[in-house]
Amino acid sequence: LADDLETMCLLAGLHQEELPSQDDPLRFKLLLDALFGAFPLKKDPSYVDEFMEAHWPRLRNLLPEEIARLPQDQVADWLRGHLHRVRLNQRRHTPKILLHTKAERFGDEEWYSFAEDFPYDDDPIPGELAD
Repeated sequence: LADDLETMCLLAGLHQEELPSQDDPLRFKLLLDALFGAFPLKKDPSYVDEFMEAHWPRLRNLLPEEIARLPQDQVADWLRGHLHRVRLNQRRHTPKILLHTKAERFGDEEWYSFAEDFPYDDDPIPGELAD
């Protein structure tokens, strides 16, 4: 799995010298961090166009064909809506993830985290993309 993650990091535009060595005991985690960090996204929906310009051309190459071939403006519209729903739900509801129950300013983080923010979208994907 780590080798596959390394390949994805390289496809995402990261350089080999930025990645952990083969014998690093934390290699898998560090590769995941590097991959997710390659596409920084502010949680503020007003930054979506900036994100799309900077990252969509590389990111789309790592996604399933059904998503990668969607028009860029459609993806941007979905992403703006997603960020809006996530922020709204994080402010409206008590945290549903145990780790978040002790956070001092939950929901106010500047940067989006797929692992921590995605579950707060109550309408995460269009039906035609769901398995």
